[in-house]
Amino acid sequence: MTISELCNKKVCVISLGCDKNTVDSERILFKLKEFGFGITGVPKEANIIIVNTCAFIEEARRESIDKILEMLEFKKQFAEKLIVVGCLPAKNLEEIKNAMPEVDCFLGIESYNDIVQAIVKCYDLDIKAKDIDTKIPKLDRIVSTPKHYAYLKIAEGCSNKCSYCTIPQIRGPYRSVPIENLLSEARLLVDSGVNELILVAQDVTRYGEDIYKKHMLVDLIRQLSTIKGLEWIRLHYCYPEFVSESLINEIANNPKVCKYMDIPIQHISDKLLKAMNRASTRQRVTALIEKLRECCPDIAIRTSIIVGFPGETQKDFKELKEFLINQKLDNVGFFRYSI
Repeated sequence: MTISELCNKKVCVISLGCDKNTVDSERILFKLKEFGFGITGVPKEANIIIVNTCAFIEEARRESIDKILEMLEFKKQFAEKLIVVGCLPAKNLEEIKNAMPEVDCFLGIESYNDIVQAIVKCYDLDIKAKDIDTKIPKLDRIVSTPKHYAYLKIAEGCSNKCSYCTIPQIRGPYRSVPIENLLSEARLLVDSGVNELILVAQDVTRYGEDIYKKHMLVDLIRQLSTIKGLEWIRLHYCYPEFVSESLINEIANNPKVCKYMDIPIQHISDKLLKAMNRASTRQRVTALIEKLRECCPDIAIRTSIIVGFPGETQKDFKELKEFLINQKLDNVGFFRYSI
């Protein structure tokens, strides 16, 4: 098989999990298209299927495994190769390799740049690295969201070390993207027609602490706000421990920042928060919500809650229920505890 013959293959990328995974999948798509592969959103039309997996909680791992099994059936009938990438191989590589020998290749989260080389290897081709290098334009993504908005991933990994969470083990410690890189990417996204950027990381409030030795989210927001054509900036996710007064004021007073905050509090019982290795307390969370509403009365607040955490009692659950009734948050997502 020649390079030209390989480029005639069509690839379907299936992205599971969070919006950070979406960005990773968009970068995979870019590399595939630059090499010359055809791209399809229909697995039945694909010669090569790539599943970008999530492994955050048991439900997510089950969804990923079910999708892989479904695509293995497609492979029997339609496709030639199935490649599994992302968090699931990063977490349970040997286990899933042994359970799914029909999968042609597994790549962890640090190997997205090797996706083309992996496909070449799957076809037993001997193509030198220089033969598959491409001239990379400045925007190395194919945006898959509706054209008016895109995710801007400002950091990878997490250093919060919550006792229930596997993200630090899967994706490593918190690693901020330099501001100049983010500004360059943001300008290119806006030039392509995007007018809303959603800043994403496991915890956007910690942005900059690793490379600048201080929290730089407000500085990043202000510099992004100078981009002509960018109308809205939205934040996902703001852990309550590091929501500063300067950040609250920026949200309240910067017309480009959406009056919205996603604050994953996980619970409100001090006993459970301590067991979760969270730095917050009920008093701090309540004070934060009050401060947000005082400075920005029209702000929409979302949170996520874990129920069934080991040691949770009826008293803890009742405390949580009463808190939510009293606070009247705009949106609450509930997750059953799993390991």
